[in-house]
Amino acid sequence: MAAAISQDNRRRVSRGETERFTGNGRGYFSLSYSIDGVEASVSEWNEKVKSRMRGQLHAMEPVAFEQLIGNLLERMGFEDIEVTQRSKDGGIDVRGILTIGPMTRFPAAVQVKRWKRTVGATVVRDLRGAISIHERGILVTTSAFSSDAKREAEAEAKLPIGLIEGSELVDLLAQYELGFRKRSVVVLDLNEDLFSGQVEAVEPSSPSTDWFKLNTASAERRFTIYRTLGRVSAVEAVVAMLQIAREKRNFDEYVNDFQRRFSSITVRAMAERYARAIVSLGFADIVNGSLSLTGDGKEFLDGERMERNVILARQLRVRIYGVAELEQEIAQDSSLDGESLFVALKGRGLDLLTETRFRHIVEWCAGVGMIDKRSGRVR
Repeated sequence: MAAAISQDNRRRVSRGETERFTGNGRGYFSLSYSIDGVEASVSEWNEKVKSRMRGQLHAMEPVAFEQLIGNLLERMGFEDIEVTQRSKDGGIDVRGILTIGPMTRFPAAVQVKRWKRTVGATVVRDLRGAISIHERGILVTTSAFSSDAKREAEAEAKLPIGLIEGSELVDLLAQYELGFRKRSVVVLDLNEDLFSGQVEAVEPSSPSTDWFKLNTASAERRFTIYRTLGRVSAVEAVVAMLQIAREKRNFDEYVNDFQRRFSSITVRAMAERYARAIVSLGFADIVNGSLSLTGDGKEFLDGERMERNVILARQLRVRIYGVAELEQEIAQDSSLDGESLFVALKGRGLDLLTETRFRHIVEWCAGVGMIDKRSGRVR
């Protein structure tokens, strides 16, 4: 319940809304109340900024808009994102893998319409005709959908088509911080309980939440990591990245060569996430845009195959958020399914562990032989 409440609060804050719940310490929560004048002013300001964003979206070049949608879908948890070539897309602008829950994945085909006029039912039917029975079709527009389009998208005995219209698109861009910058302000309110003797001591926050404050003085600093690179093993991928990094002193040049080496990663933002894996693992550092290998990175690159597996497992355990707890949980119960394991890890206070991050660390740990994942079970 605490994890669900925390997730709801984060989503509302990301949209510029007021949290529904307030943490009171010792596992207790209460309903939040609004500060009417301040909240109204903030809401009014946010709506004005969102309106300006709609104008910016209409002014974008088509290719840039498709890239933006690709970046958004990637941040939303889609994987293997590919912005298709315009001459060969068959009406499809972006393809990717949509993941639902820890273990369920299926392909999605996305078409974008940077229109000011309403999108009708014909567009929905055309998209349905362009996708396979194994794909989920999604239409994204900067405008709105007609009533006929909405009915067609949900028609019985037909492949369903997901619809994201302009207002929803802008909300998603705000939530995932694409094209928006967020500013924090301090709003003071009087704590009446202080004067009535009802204030209780608040327990310190869990150390797991402090890891993401990136305090360089902390010995417990830990990082997230993106998913492994498809058909390439985890060790092979890291070797390739370090070989590129050893030749490049500039991070941007490194990412350019990374995309040439792994040509299936067509979205720049996605490539940067993959490419930063060697930094998260402690194998490289970036200082003022310059890239250099660490001692651990050189040790890994110079090691034999079995030594590399051991070194990579060590770095995952020490550096990556959730990996040590994952091993501990499996040691206590050696036949958990993915969903049960994810719930157990959240119960350990890993508030920042999302389903996507969970899948990523399972892939990495399985890739170096730390765990065995078969038939939905994790051992």
